[in-house]
Amino acid sequence: MINFKINTPNIFLILTLSFLGGVLMATFFFIPWIWIIFISSSIVGFLIFTKDKMILLATISFLALILGASYYQIDDNLSRKGWADFNNDGEKELIGIIIGDIERKDFSNWIKVRLESPSQKILLKASKEYRDFQYGDKIKITGEVEEVENFDNFDFKNYLAKERIFRLMNYPQIFLLEKNQGNILKGFLMKIKYSFSENINRLLPNKEANLLNGLILGEKSDFSDDFKEKMNNSGTSHLVALSGFNITIIIGAVLSFLLFIGLSRNYSFWISILFISLFVIITGASLSIIRAAVMGVMAILAVKLGWKYSPRNSLFLAGLIMVLFNPKIIRFDVGFQLSFLATTGLVYFTPFFGKIFRTSKQSFLNWRENISLTLSAQVAVLPLLIIYFGRISLISPISNILILTIVPLAMFLGFLAVIIGFISSIIGTILILPSYFLLKYIIWVIEISGGLGISSIDLGDYREIFFWLAISLVLFFSFFVLKRGGDNGPER
Repeated sequence: MINFKINTPNIFLILTLSFLGGVLMATFFFIPWIWIIFISSSIVGFLIFTKDKMILLATISFLALILGASYYQIDDNLSRKGWADFNNDGEKELIGIIIGDIERKDFSNWIKVRLESPSQKILLKASKEYRDFQYGDKIKITGEVEEVENFDNFDFKNYLAKERIFRLMNYPQIFLLEKNQGNILKGFLMKIKYSFSENINRLLPNKEANLLNGLILGEKSDFSDDFKEKMNNSGTSHLVALSGFNITIIIGAVLSFLLFIGLSRNYSFWISILFISLFVIITGASLSIIRAAVMGVMAILAVKLGWKYSPRNSLFLAGLIMVLFNPKIIRFDVGFQLSFLATTGLVYFTPFFGKIFRTSKQSFLNWRENISLTLSAQVAVLPLLIIYFGRISLISPISNILILTIVPLAMFLGFLAVIIGFISSIIGTILILPSYFLLKYIIWVIEISGGLGISSIDLGDYREIFFWLAISLVLFFSFFVLKRGGDNGPER
């Protein structure tokens, strides 16, 4: 049976889930403040008189739920305040600084800018000619400021709201005023990222370079539409989404290699953390990368090290901290949701799959553990993959088994070769060859498996039915795994 005692770790979990549940609830509907004050006052008054521990816990949990909802509403109100005080309609001439990478879309470039006045962010949907701007460029923009609106059944408002962006300009005129006006540290990190990407492009042919850029930097803009479709069909799109799972693959590969050459587990772990810190710097240290790194490190702590503290609570603590920084991510940031659920799957399901694939035994390229980690993560994120991407890949298990034993090695060797390539182009070109052949193999598997006529099923109008079916299956599987694990589960 599942053992769930009311002890300190479980109380922490209950209160954290209650707070996060309140945040999530507030993303769907607004709770009038008069009701929040009335309910909170009633709960506090009730707490004074109750002595029953179970009732006390339930009451405090409900209070945490209300606090979570209040926190979201306060944050949302404050993030919109600057625009509320600004006469934002009509033609405007504004000055601001570019705060991120230029996102190259099919018909435009998306440029995110922090304005001087009001001190708010705005999205520029600029023409393709504006492609040479970079982070930190101070620009003058002339165009019509518009409120963000949804389109084609896509919740564009909340997609941008999670980044505190509530206004946009369509095809404005843009004039460069000054360069290098952003944060000095971030500007330095972004230059490292650009240099790293350029070095990849210099060392590898086009297709392989694009894939390595995707695996390491999460860059997908240079993929052809045909290759993107084949990745979707083969269930391998997650390879180029820098999530906690990808970071886990990288850390796992480095850790396994260091253990293989004879280093102790303790030294191997700390060298792996140092390596992933370098990786975060190389990829630009964006919030999404940092989030993925935190999730990945938590997974490794839980799965590989088996520390005495609760890995489950460590995971939820990491999620709580991220939601406190930006409560909108709990519903509107797909990357956060995929990272969190994938890491949850790694914590809870890996021991189960580990027994099936006997991960305690040595295997070529550590394929037993890679498959165990892959299935653990993919089971957990299945409902999200269905609701967001609207398809089920029939060939995904096969294509991932064929690829995922190779991906860590391709990333690891490619990463090292590119780093050394900064010192010597000749040595870098020689060292990149093993990664080149591995990348070529990965591309071949994706193109073959994703090109089959029966590789995936488009769910169309039935995606919601399959979404709820997938949730039911995952919950049933979770109950089954936890029941088998008993006291030996991750909550120890």
